[in-house]
Amino acid sequence: MDIVIKTVNAEPFNIVHMKEYLESQLNRYVDIVRLRRNMSPFLKERIEKKAIYT
Repeated sequence: MDIVIKTVNAEPFNIVHMKEYLESQLNRYVDIVRLRRNMSPFLKERIEKKAIYT
């Protein structure tokens, strides 16, 4: 499962803990992707088209 987050300053330590927590609660692999202004336009477009916002 891919999880996209928007954050001003991403602390790697917090992201790792979020990933581990979500994996333990969902009982499946989780990949966390940070949506950033300077990311690959192709990747950003793909994420925005396929994302399900909750």
